[in-house]
Amino acid sequence: MTDKSLEQQLEDAQHRLEAARIQARNLSAKNKAAGGGGDPGVLSGIRRKKNAKADARRFAAYDREAAAWAALPSLETSVTILENRIAERDRVRYDREDIVGALFILTRWGWKKVRTVNKVTVSVESGYSWADKVAFDQVLQVKR
Repeated sequence: MTDKSLEQQLEDAQHRLEAARIQARNLSAKNKAAGGGGDPGVLSGIRRKKNAKADARRFAAYDREAAAWAALPSLETSVTILENRIAERDRVRYDREDIVGALFILTRWGWKKVRTVNKVTVSVESGYSWADKVAFDQVLQVKR
């Protein structure tokens, strides 16, 4: 995938998410206005005459609303994944020359004091008698 396609995918996913949010809100408002507050358990549903078609319509409306709300978490997850992919793609990559002479490096576990810079890893203080090794591609920031 090219760089542009990730941004386009993110924009499309954000539009789908916003449309789904609007749809869920509209269905909730419609069901609430129809009675029952959008919840089939609020009203008894007892009628003087049985009306299977009206009951089916009412329950179908509740099912559509529930499906609309259930779709939101997966859409939010896809937006978050695309944002993280773009952030990872745009992240600065450090090599040995960038890290030589550094006092501290930032990893996903926090700031670590540099002991030595090796060929493909950085040895950092672990807080114990040994040193932890961090690969160059896991270095997020360098302080000199």
